[in-house]
Amino acid sequence: KNLGEVGREINIEEQVAIFILTVGHNERNRACQNTFRHSGQTISKYVNLILRA
Repeated sequence: KNLGEVGREINIEEQVAIFILTVGHNERNRACQNTFRHSGQTISKYVNLILRA
């Protein structure tokens, strides 16, 4: 799996923060987009990546 892989987009700390905000606080994708300034596709990608880890 690519969990923790630091790429062009975001680092592991931000990946986990996005996941916690989305799952732990029941935030919608749009709210996370505004908070982290990433596209909805990027938010979904990392939430799903961590969820499957």
